[in-house]
Amino acid sequence: MGVITLPAFKELLITRSQGVEVQDFSGRVLEQLRPSTTEPALRLDHAFVGYDLGYNNRVQYFVQIIAKLVDRVNYLPSYASGSFAATEVARGHLSAYIHPAATTFDIGAAVPIIQALGGQATAIDGSSINWREPYHSVLLTRDHLLHAQLL
Repeated sequence: MGVITLPAFKELLITRSQGVEVQDFSGRVLEQLRPSTTEPALRLDHAFVGYDLGYNNRVQYFVQIIAKLVDRVNYLPSYASGSFAATEVARGHLSAYIHPAATTFDIGAAVPIIQALGGQATAIDGSSINWREPYHSVLLTRDHLLHAQLL
C-alpha cells in the first residue's frame, strides 16, 4: 500500500485495488487514476523527466546521470521532493522521475503508487530497488517503453 500526503493541496494519493485515488482530507474522492492501456509510448525527446540529486555527491550525480539526459529529453526540471515528483508521474504531469540517492522516506510510498498504475519503479540501472541500503537510486515511469529508453 502507498499513501502520499500533499498538505499544501490538502490531498492524499492512496493505492486501491484498481489504481490510485486522489482524496481530500475529509476522504472525498477527487480523482481516480487508472493504469493506462491506450496511450501510445512517449518518445524520449518529448518526455518531461523530473530529477533530484539529494544532499551528497551532487556534482558527481549530475555529471554521471543528469547531464547525459539534458539533450535527449524535452525538459528536465529539478524537484526538491521525491514524493511530490512521484505524484506528478502518477497524474501524468511528469513522464518520469530520476533520483540517484533517494531515501526510503522519499520513495517508499511512491513505488506502490506507480506500480498500481501499471508503471515501473526500479533502480536507475533497471535492477530492483535495494531497500536494505540507506539510499536508493530510482527511476519511476508509467510508460514501459520510456522506462527502457531511460536506462
